[in-house]
Amino acid sequence: MPVLARRIIVVSPESAFRWRLEAALAALAGAVDAHAGLYSIGAAAEEAALCVIHLVGELAGPPGELLAYLPGSCPVIAVSPRGSLADAVALMQATERVAAMMVAEDLDAHQLSLVAARLIADDVFGLEKLMPPGTELHARQVGDHREKGLCLASIAELIDQVGAPRRFRAPIEQCVDEMLMNALYDAPVDARGEPLFAGVPAKVRITERTEQRAAVQYACDGRRFAVAVRDAFGTLARETVLRHLHKGLHAEQQVDRKVGGAGLGLYLMVTSATAVHFHVLPGFATEAVCVFDLQAPRPALEQLGFLVQRNEAGQVRAGPAHRLAAGPRARSRAVSVALGATLVLAGGLLGALVLPRRLGCAGAGAPDEPPPVATVELDSQPTGAAVEIDGRPVGSTPLTLTQLAPGRAVSIAFKRVGYRVATARLVVPAVGDRKQLVQPLQLSDDAVRVRFVSNPPGAEVIETGKAESIDRTYTPAEVFVEAGKVQRFTLTMPNHVPLVIEPFTPRRGAGVLEKGGDLVEGATLHVEAPPGGKASVSGAPHCKDLAPPFDCTLAPGIYAVEYIGADGTKATRRLTMGTQDMTATL
Repeated sequence: MPVLARRIIVVSPESAFRWRLEAALAALAGAVDAHAGLYSIGAAAEEAALCVIHLVGELAGPPGELLAYLPGSCPVIAVSPRGSLADAVALMQATERVAAMMVAEDLDAHQLSLVAARLIADDVFGLEKLMPPGTELHARQVGDHREKGLCLASIAELIDQVGAPRRFRAPIEQCVDEMLMNALYDAPVDARGEPLFAGVPAKVRITERTEQRAAVQYACDGRRFAVAVRDAFGTLARETVLRHLHKGLHAEQQVDRKVGGAGLGLYLMVTSATAVHFHVLPGFATEAVCVFDLQAPRPALEQLGFLVQRNEAGQVRAGPAHRLAAGPRARSRAVSVALGATLVLAGGLLGALVLPRRLGCAGAGAPDEPPPVATVELDSQPTGAAVEIDGRPVGSTPLTLTQLAPGRAVSIAFKRVGYRVATARLVVPAVGDRKQLVQPLQLSDDAVRVRFVSNPPGAEVIETGKAESIDRTYTPAEVFVEAGKVQRFTLTMPNHVPLVIEPFTPRRGAGVLEKGGDLVEGATLHVEAPPGGKASVSGAPHCKDLAPPFDCTLAPGIYAVEYIGADGTKATRRLTMGTQDMTATL
């Protein structure tokens, strides 16, 4: 790593720890000034590129008041004595100077130097800056919901290849899912800078895309599994992240699952990963990074950062996004490159985020004037209905169509879950004209709205017996179900015992039903037995008549594992489950 000829200030009341910080940062700066307290720093802070402060002793006071004594304007890495998300959020809300928080216990000096190097160099993007040299880096581009599913499958394949413990698979996939949904549907903004998909239901958004694509990088060095997702907008605000995390920690109703909102996703990410960093070049790109320590027995946040890059380095803005129907595209090609290669923000992955616009020949590269078209604007009340024209799906409301033949009479169907199908006839206007249609929708008598809640929030809502889908729903959430039909749902969350909802049959015309409850923390029991048979765990309705091998999350207690082989052979094993993962072999 090259020496960055800048001054770094290190502050710690503990001499041994102060020496560790100096040693970790020595290769990054022309000078590292070490101090036992803030008051002795003086004018040296005016020239500093970075301050690293160990928050113990008298430095553990209110951070806002504390840093008022720190001259200059350099960013701060705060090293906290314990891994507390609440402390980290409070610290970063108190002052914008704190760019990152790290935990002092078992502090990884190399990880500290990596964060510091990104801040000093004003070069924060790229997963290669977080992984050891030589680690293989995998990359994909994702433009819509279908490509997101392919990307998740590729990441799951690598998780299996590296032999990551089973308990990490769900948190990793959940983080990737949330980061991609944010990049594809929360980050895009229109020409006015307004969120493009604001107010659009999730089931409608996933049928659409924009011109821009998200860049995904993922890697594993044997101990750490890391994933980064980058968009082409740079709209994520520090205050937004901290507000959602604060609400998740302290509000009575912790997090919202609002359409287009990232609150629950952000909260889930930082409560399941070892390190979470947000990198932003305002107006150009946002990168979210999740790192998982595969050797950690439980999720414990060790790093939280929000790093803002100021150097635009000649970047070109992606331009406003437009809602497009998600259609067949060339499958994004997964590539592997050595981490030693340099990924430049202007090229590399970010260069692939924006599809180029066609330029005209006249007027020194001025855009071609689009020919006049017949325009049809469709919407519904409520919005978010899937639209079919003459039986062919064309997108979802609100929707603007310019491909229809002028003067043609078309039949339009509006379909939305929980509502009756509505149809309308429309004559396409002449070239250059515009016609609008807003179709009211009526609630269906055959659908009942069910609100699923859990404590803690963020549990995945799974319809029991239904094939797994790449589209996921997390509590709190409202779901339409069919009236008069038995409904079976389960709420699941990593490291918690699944909550099996008692089967219920909603009556026609019923109001909003609420289902859910508390999710108890548990450990994983891995069951091994001869193939061809079935096994069940007593007192665990979510682990009944399963083909081994399988995993079953259980609360502490005494259980019996019962196995029936293909030939009728029976075996039973009793065990006491604690807070550690176990394996039962029959």
